[in-house]
Amino acid sequence: MASQRVDRSHMPLVANDSDARWRVLVAHDGSLPTCDGLIAAVAGALDDVQVLDAPSTESARSMLRRTAVDVCFVCLDLPPSPLGGIKLAQELVRVGLPVVLVTRSLRWLPKSAAELKVLPWVAPESGASDVVRAIDEAVGQLDTSGHITLDSSEAEAEDDLAMPQRISEI
Repeated sequence: MASQRVDRSHMPLVANDSDARWRVLVAHDGSLPTCDGLIAAVAGALDDVQVLDAPSTESARSMLRRTAVDVCFVCLDLPPSPLGGIKLAQELVRVGLPVVLVTRSLRWLPKSAAELKVLPWVAPESGASDVVRAIDEAVGQLDTSGHITLDSSEAEAEDDLAMPQRISEI
């Protein structure tokens, strides 16, 4: 997989930080206007940002094969809703990319997606300050090996889930 997280651990995340170059993927259902405002909020939240608009899971996977990104916003409206977004978010977490869920509620997450409940999330209509907070949380959750840091109760729940170790689709 060509996409890898760019190490910005030494750089504080600040809205409109002109010293940073951010590449943010927004995976959403392109046939719906739900995330249009969020794409604009991401573009406005960081001064030096390239927003990669992925209007489908296939488009997101294609972009990630050839482009390194700093963080991925994944909308749970990706078809088939919500499983398309859930599956993509799980794949991205497993390969160590920072993920922010785009949803109005975490109630859409099934028990089989317990590892996603620790991720930051924003509503599609969120503004720049919420975007910055979510990016900061997503990047901050990764340990030095590029994996999400879980507390012990979450780690035990993760052990109970049968998760594949490799992602063939990305």
